[in-house]
Amino acid sequence: MRVYERRPSGLELADLKAHARRHRASARFAAGRLLAGVVLVGCVVFPLGALWFLIGVALIASVGLFMRGASRDAVERPALVFMGLPKWDGTRRTAWSIEADDLTGSLAGLMDGLDSELGDALMAADESGEYTGLSRRAAIEPNDLPVLLAWGVGGKARLAADGDREGVWIRIEPSPSRDGEGRTATVLANEGRAREVLTQVAWRV
Repeated sequence: MRVYERRPSGLELADLKAHARRHRASARFAAGRLLAGVVLVGCVVFPLGALWFLIGVALIASVGLFMRGASRDAVERPALVFMGLPKWDGTRRTAWSIEADDLTGSLAGLMDGLDSELGDALMAADESGEYTGLSRRAAIEPNDLPVLLAWGVGGKARLAADGDREGVWIRIEPSPSRDGEGRTATVLANEGRAREVLTQVAWRV
């Protein structure tokens, strides 16, 4: 699994060329919209110029869909991608996303590594704040409810990432609009040993 401390923008020339090679029809369509948009924006001095200008801007903006695809393709999957340092109940923790075509397999690999380094995980389904214990298999396979996995660092694992508690937490949520088997997986880890263990384990998956 690749570990990205910063998400590739996908806007570098090599990334755009690679995405265009994989999606030739989409690339030609995007280039056509960009060219038409530039031409129409230049028609602002002609009659109905404001209308042509607005249409041109809309066409240019629509090229963003191609750029978004290039950004996605720039990430070599499976991958652990750094998202930021949100403050969670008063403590800043690193936040990551797991991006994989086979999310179940990637989660299984991460769990094996984290179990080996930090001890067995706590696993539970989250039904509006009510936690129900799950088996390992049920935790990583597609589920109708959000699932929490937790490992403790320097203490027992707890499902809630509250206060200054240290650990690694994975939250898996149903998300039909996203890939990865219709789920998203977000990881929280404290700075220091938790982050170090997470990234080292991810590299080995």
